[in-house]
Amino acid sequence: PRQKRANNIPVQFRGMTGALSQLHQRTRAALNLDALGFVPEQFVAGYRVDDLNRAAKIIVEVNGDYVHANPAKYAATDRIVMEFSRYTAAEKWAADALRTERLRAAGYRVLVAWESDGLDDLRQCLALLLAIPPR
Repeated sequence: PRQKRANNIPVQFRGMTGALSQLHQRTRAALNLDALGFVPEQFVAGYRVDDLNRAAKIIVEVNGDYVHANPAKYAATDRIVMEFSRYTAAEKWAADALRTERLRAAGYRVLVAWESDGLDDLRQCLALLLAIPPR
């Protein structure tokens, strides 16, 4: 049987409850988010966002290709099977779109870094957005 912590969450689920994934750590380092004033794992509009620069009102979301069903790799009907959930790519896209819409409605600019994408365009976009004051 799996080890359990005091709150009965399986130990192997720990990465989803606060510890940054390896992908998130690599992306943060590659984009130099600490130096740009971003703080990981913050709450905005009822959502925990991957990285937040509150002063500039910018959110960076780090999306794994499988977990978020990267549209460049998955069809709408493809099923994503995780240990604790199952969903179609279309369901995940709808949930992510609603989340992004709500974050934007709260006044934040949202950038998505996909696991399989290069980061050069995102670096340039961040530099541009950080130079433009938030609305």
